Amino acid sequence: MEATREKIEYENPLLSLKIWQMTRSDPGYINWHYHPECELLLVQTGRLEIDLSDESYTMESGDVVILGNSQLHRDRNTGGGLLDYIVLQFDLHTFFRPEYDPLPAVFQRNESPSQRNELYFQTEPEGERRSGSLHSRNP
Repeated sequence: MEATREKIEYENPLLSLKIWQMTRSDPGYINWHYHPECELLLVQTGRLEIDLSDESYTMESGDVVILGNSQLHRDRNTGGGLLDYIVLQFDLHTFFRPEYDPLPAVFQRNESPSQRNELYFQTEPEGERRSGSLHSRNP
């Protein structure tokens, strides 16, 4: 598996944010790649298959996935028709002040989402209360 580092070109370099709508009808893969930015994908129509280094996910209309920074991934249109989705790429470090350091670390790890939440709640006990989570732990 050969991967390339994707360079994200921001419209405004001070914002460190890029958003666009992608429409594809071809069934081919977008090759393995990574980038230092986090990425959010929202499928509007069609089916999108996301491959990570050790997992795959099939997304349909209304599904959202968030990929961590430098997370190796590729995707392809598996619906046999038109695929329409929104891509949002952003650099977390631009948006967080130093006092919020534990939160970016959560997104940089490769554990499952539940493990990330548990790590965040362990390092930031107030975070659980502020999140309004129903998550409960034994004392």
